[in-house]
Amino acid sequence: MPDTDPNVLSSLMNVGLSLQLQRKDNAAEVFLKKAAVTTELVRGEMHPETEKAFAYLGDLYLEQGRYEESLNYIRRATTIAERTCGTEHPQTVFMQIHTSRVLYKTKKYEEAETILRKCLPLSKRIRSNNHYFTLLCLRKLVFAIGFQSKWEKAETFLREEISDASS
Repeated sequence: MPDTDPNVLSSLMNVGLSLQLQRKDNAAEVFLKKAAVTTELVRGEMHPETEKAFAYLGDLYLEQGRYEESLNYIRRATTIAERTCGTEHPQTVFMQIHTSRVLYKTKKYEEAETILRKCLPLSKRIRSNNHYFTLLCLRKLVFAIGFQSKWEKAETFLREEISDASS
């Protein structure tokens, strides 16, 4: 039976993150994967700590260029955020923006655009037009449109958004 102490689970994640910062990716993967698997087993699939563990593991895989594995874990983390926090919670919006980041790396711009078009109005409503995550979402959405060879559409969309924000 795995150790169920929350401090041990947090320590596994923290050691993994520390190793990742040191670019010791193989060792980081061992700790982050153990943290993700054990946290899911101990706390359950639909727990904020499980979401965090999956997101950290997904980030590591993203940095390593293991995009499909990254996308799998980031999507699982996003699903947990949606179910535990609700679809209009800042954490859920953040995870959706994070998902779009992985989709960029795999050149799935249409899918990223779909997600970001849902995120932008939510972020405006729950944060503000000028909040960092709202502006990040807007920037990523403009590029998602543009990378589909729709740069004129992207420019028009951006001009409309700027006009709306200033009125």
